[in-house]
Amino acid sequence: MKDVLDKQKERAIETLKQMSEKEQDSVRKLDIDYVITVLTNKPHGAMPF
Repeated sequence: MKDVLDKQKERAIETLKQMSEKEQDSVRKLDIDYVITVLTNKPHGAMPF
């Protein structure tokens, strides 16, 4: 079960990274980058912290 969750999490992170790269609105991009940061526990993109 944990393997399935890990694969789903990895896929979600990859999809969010693609969305972040394509996003033109800086506020929405920051929101997406924040979600990626929370999921990976590592800063992503232009996170201010």
